[in-house]
Amino acid sequence: MLFRSSDFGNTGGSYTFSLLEGHSSADIRQAARTLRELCNRAPYEIPPLGESIVQSSLPPLRTSTLMPGWMSKGDGLVLQAGGTNSFPGFRDYNEAMRFPEQNFDDLELRHAVCILEDTRVGNNGRVYHFRCDSRDVAVKCFLNDQADRAERYERIKEALCAAALTPFVVDFDYLPRGLNINDSWYPILKMQWIDGTPVNQIPSFKLSEGLVSYLADQFMSMVLSFKKAGMAHGDLEFANLLVSGVDLKIVDYDGMFVPSLSRSGCTEPGHPGFQHPRRKLSDYAPHVDNFSAWLIHFLLRNMTLNPNLCELAAACLQEERRGTQEHLIRRGLENHPDSLVKQLGLLLKDLVDRPLHMIPDLSRDESLQSILSRTTKEVTRPGGGSLINRKPKLKP
Repeated sequence: MLFRSSDFGNTGGSYTFSLLEGHSSADIRQAARTLRELCNRAPYEIPPLGESIVQSSLPPLRTSTLMPGWMSKGDGLVLQAGGTNSFPGFRDYNEAMRFPEQNFDDLELRHAVCILEDTRVGNNGRVYHFRCDSRDVAVKCFLNDQADRAERYERIKEALCAAALTPFVVDFDYLPRGLNINDSWYPILKMQWIDGTPVNQIPSFKLSEGLVSYLADQFMSMVLSFKKAGMAHGDLEFANLLVSGVDLKIVDYDGMFVPSLSRSGCTEPGHPGFQHPRRKLSDYAPHVDNFSAWLIHFLLRNMTLNPNLCELAAACLQEERRGTQEHLIRRGLENHPDSLVKQLGLLLKDLVDRPLHMIPDLSRDESLQSILSRTTKEVTRPGGGSLINRKPKLKP
């Protein structure tokens, strides 16, 4: 949550304090009230560190959940829809969520209540949590227009329903006439709300070797299920992997590859911290997850042993994207005295040194090094296409 100086000068009118003190977490509510108590005291009234703070009767907070103007449509947030009309910004969406009975066409959503503090912000949209009569649902609002979005989601839903991916994915419905803002209708994605935590946000005290081993095994099963169906998620990264209880769910299907969309092309290159540094939008095929699958599986298995591995991998991939010839970070990892860091460096070397389409599928039975040691080398024909270099068989 982003504080501004005005929040501390007028805590009773602060949008930030109003969200934090209404949060579902008791710890967050208490911390916000303590901070507001300190802001309302003169410096000489603040007790020394370690002494308890006796809270007084605090002034009431503002009740509006409207996002303040300084957090509204910044540069790059309002994108052109169809070349003429602008899609709404965060401020417009937040205001519309306050009156679902007026702004939604879907009957279930019209009688729901938005839990605004659970809002999740992504690269392509904003996801809101709604409490309905019999269940909780998520509503994704988009930041820009995409001409083939309706067709894409229809094909993706068909492919997911036909594949054995139910344990890992969530059901959704794309609603072209979803949300009314200023007398214009905008599409939304309505889906099951997952009460889960992104893998990278699990508190360290909750992590155990047993849990991370189980999550790594679930991730392996999920990737192999996608592969068996001839599909790929397209944006494998920690923020898209939610742990609900002890089960692993994957969200964000915008860039998913399904066979029926093979001619459509990719719409996004995925999170750079988990993707091949030379991945392009033209990389749109079942193999597109192979790089991130090997990397994430390694990171999951070793989360409890070294929580810094993810940051080290991201720093290395950032350097590789710049096209450096020195590979200083990668070489530093390869020669690191810590055995796990060294393993990470060697894994990244094996992955980055190969084109994305030549990285093998994640395997439950073999390591990457074992597969690469027996994999034949692919070369390009002079006229395009490819062939496999194999030792010719002698005629009897």
